[in-house]
Order: sequence, then C-alpha cells, then structure tokens
Amino acid sequence: MSKILKFNRLFIFSEKQQKCFYCEFKDGINIIHGANTSGKSTLIQTLLYMFGINDVKRYLDSIYTSDFILRLDISVVNQDIETSASIIRNDGFIYIKIGNQPLVSFNGVTGNNSFEHGRLKSLFRELFSFNLMLLHNNEYKEASIETMFLPYYISQAVGWVSIRKTFDGLDFYKNFKEDFLDYYLDINNSDDVIEKIKLEAEKKNLQITKDILETTIQNEPEIIIANLRSDNYKSKCTEYIIVFTEHEKQLQDYHRNFIKLCNKLEFLNIRLKTLNKIKTNQKTQNPITHGSCPVCNQPLPLTIETAYIYRQKFDDTELEIKKIKEQIKQITANLDSIAKKRDELSKEIEKERSILNKYSEKEVTMEDWINDQANEVLAANIESKKATILKSIDEIDKKLKKFKTVDDIEKKTIINKKKILSLFSSTI
Repeated sequence: MSKILKFNRLFIFSEKQQKCFYCEFKDGINIIHGANTSGKSTLIQTLLYMFGINDVKRYLDSIYTSDFILRLDISVVNQDIETSASIIRNDGFIYIKIGNQPLVSFNGVTGNNSFEHGRLKSLFRELFSFNLMLLHNNEYKEASIETMFLPYYISQAVGWVSIRKTFDGLDFYKNFKEDFLDYYLDINNSDDVIEKIKLEAEKKNLQITKDILETTIQNEPEIIIANLRSDNYKSKCTEYIIVFTEHEKQLQDYHRNFIKLCNKLEFLNIRLKTLNKIKTNQKTQNPITHGSCPVCNQPLPLTIETAYIYRQKFDDTELEIKKIKEQIKQITANLDSIAKKRDELSKEIEKERSILNKYSEKEVTMEDWINDQANEVLAANIESKKATILKSIDEIDKKLKKFKTVDDIEKKTIINKKKILSLFSSTI
C-alpha cells in the first residue's frame, strides 16, 4: 500500500513586518476558491516551496523576504500508522522534525545541485518511500523532488498538454514520459529497470572487450604490467609512484580542509542559536515598551540613553545574525565543492593503486617475462578471456529473461489504461 501525505496546518510569520497567516486543512478534499490574484496559486506554491522545490521560488521572492518564517505540519500515513512531521523554512534554511526523531537541519537548499539539497531529497525519498529513477546522461539517477508532486500539481502556465514543463529541468531526462508513467501506473518497478539497464550495460561492455581482444591487445592491462616489469620501463613505474604519492598528499589536504570547515560550520550554528536566544531576551528587557528585569521582574527605567543603548544592541544582534547566516551559506558551498573534489581524487587514486597493486602482487621471474612477451602465450590468454566473456554474456542473457518484454509492458499498459478510463467514466 502506498503512503499518504496529509497537509494539516500552515503558518507564516514575518517578525519585521509583524504579519502572519494561518490555515488548517481537513481530511478529504480541501477546495480553495477566490477571485483572481487572491492568493490561490501562492498557497499551492508555498506548500511546494516547503519541500525544497526551488522552481516556485521565483513566484514567491516578491512575497517572502529573508525574514519570513514558514511552518508546515504534515502527516504520513502508512498502513493505518500515522507519523506526524513539521517542516520549517527560512529562506535557504530548512528544519525538519519527524515524530520523536531528532531535528534535522539543512543549510543552503536554494540550489538544486547543492550537497544540502541532495541530503534533503534523500530524506523525503525515504519518508515517502519515493524511489522513481530517471535516465540522465545515459545513467539512471534518483528523480528530483519535483517529480514526486508532478502527478498532483500541474502548473496553470502549461496545463496537461505538456506536464513535464511544469517544473524546470525535466526536459533533460531521457524517456521521461515512459519511465514516469510506468512508475505511477505500477507497470515497471524502478529497481527492475535499473537492474536490467546494468545487465545490458555490462553485456555491452563485455562485447566491446571481446571485439578489442580480437583486434588488438595494445590496451590490455597485462601489457601495462609487462611494461612495468621490464628494466626499460622502470622510469615509467617511478612516474606512477610519484603521481600516486602526490595525489595521496592532496587527498589528505582535502580531508583536513573538510574537517576544518565542518568544525567552523558547527561553531557558527551554535553561535546563531545563541544569538537567537539573546534576541529573544532583548525583547523581554526592552525599556522602550516597559520591559522588565529577567531576575526581579522590576520594570526597567526609560531614558534616552537607555533607549539608545538598547536599540544599538538590538540592531547589532540582528546584524550579527544576518552576517552569520551568510557565512553558513558560504561554508556550506565550500564543503560541497571540497566533497566533490575529494571524491573525484579518491577514484583516481583507486585507479592508480590498482595498477601498482597488480604489479606488486607477486615476484617477477624470467618465466613471467617470457610469458608476457611470447605471442603464443598472449594469444592463448586472449582466447581464454574470450571464452570467459562469452560465458558471462550467456549468464547475463539468462538473467535478462526474467524481466518484462516490450509485449508484456504493452499488455499491462493497455490494462491500466482501461482501469483509469473506467475510473474517470464513473466520476462523470
């Protein structure tokens, strides 16, 4: 049974403008009505905005400035078990509380490709059991958050004619229509699609390797190792080691910088929390509006000097909060950049290490040298590899038979189309 998302309450507040909005949603159908420009679309776009969907942000920038705080209370129903959750958003900051679990924060989610936005997407995928995968750059990847709401939200700017244009970026997905509809009509399981794609890709690679073995052996790993073993190629081996060592040192630097930025980010988050408490206390101790002492509750005396000092401290606190938020955004962006560079370098090091490890697995002997150089032995190795590859291709073909064929998918599509048509006809 699929999970059900229920909207319970929405609260919006601007401390600076002293404005707020509150509404509750009921079980079942909620009908929102009103004249043009009365805010119907804004309300729907706000709900999407709370889930980190940045496409609607351009419509809301003129409404929600950086001082606005929005809270959405929801429930997730799974087999009669209801889990409550609260989402709070303040510009690029999102805080989520699910049931009795610890509060989770996301700093800087205004960019769809940011590290924090990826974390947010993963949390919602797990919370709603949303596992749609779409093809991008010839690789199946996790679908964006927008596609989770696409069946239920169609932009009035495009309508049903081209629903994929409701959100930006969906045009970059290949076979979007087929994969999207297959997922929501339960025609093809995403996990099955991914496994099938992997098997087909593995089969294609094996076939390419087989063709290469039949035509040339210049790029075979055995030839690279044979070159490293030769006295004439000792300098080449030294080059491998030098590059490998430099990359290891660079990776350690990335690790150190990453930890350093993480520590700084944690410090700023604690500092921000402290300043927010200070700001709250300053409001209580406001001599202008008859504030009182937090210890003895005695009213504070009001003079021009005390009013000026209080106003100056309050403004300084707000300025410091704004400054720290900007620093947090910058550090989050830097962490994202370092993480990407670190991952890319780690892959490069693993590639270099595999060559060096293979070279140092066993002692080099004269027999090894002869085997590496003899055309007869090379030819035998090639034939052996070809036989192994052909066997692997045969095993893959057997695994592929368990997946639905094009005819199977077409038959199930027709059945589901009839079901949907029947549902629509029964409501007319």
